[in-house]
Amino acid sequence: MDLDKYFADLHGHEERPIVRMPEGWGQGRAVFGGLVAAVMMHAVERRSRDGERVRSILLNFIAPVQPGELDISITCLRQGKSVSFYKVEAGQDGNIAVIMQVTLGLARDEQLQMQALRPHNLTSPESAIVLPYLPGVTPEFTRHFDYRWAEGPMPYTSSREAHIGGWIRFRQSPEAVMPAYLLMLSDAWPPACLSLLSAPTAASSMSWSMDFPQQTTALPGAEWLRYQSRLDYAEEGFASVDDALYAPDGQLLMRSRQVVAVFVK
Repeated sequence: MDLDKYFADLHGHEERPIVRMPEGWGQGRAVFGGLVAAVMMHAVERRSRDGERVRSILLNFIAPVQPGELDISITCLRQGKSVSFYKVEAGQDGNIAVIMQVTLGLARDEQLQMQALRPHNLTSPESAIVLPYLPGVTPEFTRHFDYRWAEGPMPYTSSREAHIGGWIRFRQSPEAVMPAYLLMLSDAWPPACLSLLSAPTAASSMSWSMDFPQQTTALPGAEWLRYQSRLDYAEEGFASVDDALYAPDGQLLMRSRQVVAVFVK
């Protein structure tokens, strides 16, 4: 799918966007959550003021989103001098499926400067393990991504460790990596907690919080981005996973935390 064209076509729906979630992006019984979140974030970005950009997102997946029309409702909760707050709801057939809170902000005090922590070194993409798309085995949406697994145990290996390090990019490269695309690239990886299990099982993100410390407008779409993730805890069928996405030079682009429900049989 041509992502740039797909997102460009969303521009005509300003007040109450109705977008069509495409076929071919399945994740279990739902559309890939990273794509749904990216569409919602992009709809809010269209309302940003000059110089204002997304700083943080809080999101809850309430029900599976199916291919077809997705109704998006955007409410501005408050617009201050340098910060704006929005609530975004996405639903189908009159039922809410996803709720998102978005904070946008203008640049503020230039004296507050400290470089984010850099990622530790990884094997180069050329030397890392290629993760192929296997129809009927790997989720349908993964065919749109190019993965290189550089460190950490694979899912369903009964490991005592739960961390991931690797590289990722889109198989069909967009012109540039805009902020909404970061949600897709980060969410495309399996939750790190799955390495603790011995057999495939269903897992679903319930909540997702994200922050975006770096601008991404100049990042070419074909670049490999670094991904690193670790399990924070797992208990009573729920797991908390922290992850980060970095530019090739090590600049932090996105940091997030997900609470995942794991349906162990």
